[in-house]
Amino acid sequence: MQSYLERIDIDNNEYSARDAAGHPLTLLVEEPVWPKPIRAPVPAGAPNPSDSWRRFAHLREASLKNQELALAALALYEAIILKRGEPGASCMRVVGG
Repeated sequence: MQSYLERIDIDNNEYSARDAAGHPLTLLVEEPVWPKPIRAPVPAGAPNPSDSWRRFAHLREASLKNQELALAALALYEAIILKRGEPGASCMRVVGG
């Protein structure tokens, strides 16, 4: 990660980071230069990550079980994408010309 992030950009809050559960993180720089993620305060009115996943699943016409919301973000994303082809889920495909 060190070779991809620049200290000045970390100091200027140029990066947005989240943990596996979708909670916002703040990046700090430790010496020697190495990014250190810490849990950031959640701003008032910020969307709940679970609500965001439910909206995404709804847009994909996939149903989510409550236990699936406990999955890590990537696993949950893949579960929603795979549900798209389940029987009973309508699949729309746009064909361009």
